Amino acid sequence: MGGRLLVRIIEVVVAAVGVRLALFPDRARERAEQLRAFRFRLASVAAVAGVFSGLLANSGGFLLAPLYLVVLRLPIKRALATSLAVSAALALPGTVTHWALGHIDWRVVAAYTVLAVPAAYLGARLAIRSKPGWLTRIYGVALLASGLLLFGA
Repeated sequence: MGGRLLVRIIEVVVAAVGVRLALFPDRARERAEQLRAFRFRLASVAAVAGVFSGLLANSGGFLLAPLYLVVLRLPIKRALATSLAVSAALALPGTVTHWALGHIDWRVVAAYTVLAVPAAYLGARLAIRSKPGWLTRIYGVALLASGLLLFGA
């Protein structure tokens, strides 16, 4: 029961961040500030993402970019790219552990890789060419939709 409640809270938070980004994309821009405050927020984001990536057996990617945008106030393109790099690093320990335990369905991995890698490349090319405000709004709508769809599941 407690785990399901936690998941519901995460879904609501993701949807709320999506609304904020979709309606107010300019508020996610980088601001000049004291280094100490940034370091504290960075440590907080790292701790939250680390706990949830371990708890939910994922690389934290669903949380990283929204936290980078809202808490660290990184620009959209930097937030998304940094999220990818951190997700890759966070995925390694979990992947090795689940591989050793025999939990990975390699057929799904192969099918997903064949289909998703080219699509991810096209999406990245589109993101590079996109205006930051438009990309932030699209990302916000995608977060909102994800949060609502997961909440309904």
